[in-house]
Amino acid sequence: MKRLVILVIGLFLLGTSAFAETKKEDKMVFLSHCSNFGTDVSFSFQSCVNRNFDAIKREVRSSSFYMYCSNIGSDVQWSYTNCIQSNFSRVERDLQNAVYLQYCSNFGRELSFMYVSCVNRNFRSIERFLNSQNN
Repeated sequence: MKRLVILVIGLFLLGTSAFAETKKEDKMVFLSHCSNFGTDVSFSFQSCVNRNFDAIKREVRSSSFYMYCSNIGSDVQWSYTNCIQSNFSRVERDLQNAVYLQYCSNFGRELSFMYVSCVNRNFRSIERFLNSQNN
């Protein structure tokens, strides 16, 4: 009987620690790495960027308006890169400027590797900051 009670208590403690570990993991923010395929703005890149901004908005519980950014046509539109940069500026404001995000510029008609890298660096900075706040 004594062994059974100890076993039940042990299982209970093991279960609660697993539950606590799961809850801690649930609070982690994971933003996707956004890859662009080709020199045009791929649909997958656009979708990834917009999903990341949606995830950030949910995590920050912001009342700010994050724009949905889409590129029309095969050439990179200034309005598209401006939309992304505006959303990054909103994130900085929502986080009370506690995280520094780079200004990402794209030059030319093609989406450059440097631009894509800059966008992903900003997402990594936001992810690290949000996860440090959750711990």
